[in-house]
Amino acid sequence: FAIGIDRDLILNTFYPAGSDRADRLTPCSIEYGCEGDPWPAYDPEAAVEMLNAALVEDGFVDADGNPQFPREAAQIHLRVVDRTYLPFPEQVGLDVQDQLKTTFGILASVVVSDSAVFIPAANAGDLPGFHLLGWNADYPDATNFLDYHFGAGAQPQFGEGWPDVHEALTRGATSAVPEVRQQAYTDANNAIRTNIPMIPVARGASSTAWAADVEGA
Repeated sequence: FAIGIDRDLILNTFYPAGSDRADRLTPCSIEYGCEGDPWPAYDPEAAVEMLNAALVEDGFVDADGNPQFPREAAQIHLRVVDRTYLPFPEQVGLDVQDQLKTTFGILASVVVSDSAVFIPAANAGDLPGFHLLGWNADYPDATNFLDYHFGAGAQPQFGEGWPDVHEALTRGATSAVPEVRQQAYTDANNAIRTNIPMIPVARGASSTAWAADVEGA
């Protein structure tokens, strides 16, 4: 799915001008945010081939031995709350639904929940299938993005975690040496790219407009 969902299509259709495709969780405006390799390129044919091979290997097949995506995983969870990181959640959810059907032949359902239900379930890792969520920085450092989501002892939104990610993030969080931090976040972003706990889609620009005579906005 990391290479089978057209993130550029989502970006260009639903995000305001000035938004960028996200190739990592942390934005490049954050120091060390863009270290490591970018996200792999969109390749739907390879994605279908990889998915079918994985389904067969894991025993997800129909009576004739054909790959069959598990029904419980074919859900797209979201909340109808517009944010800079996801300005049109329902429309994006429907687009992902359409892409899953067109590219993979997966008939997914869109599940809409209130924030009071959606956020705790997402944080606890209790949402099956896919969910659409983003992040606004609490403070401008890579630890606020990466440690919160992927560090040792982090909330299980993306699963139990990965030792290679934990080790790299610990190095980055416990050093003030620029060279050490740069290498740590290079390793961390590459490990996230390898393990694929999430798919970065877009980094939304503000769509707020001001009159020309407004100062200090």
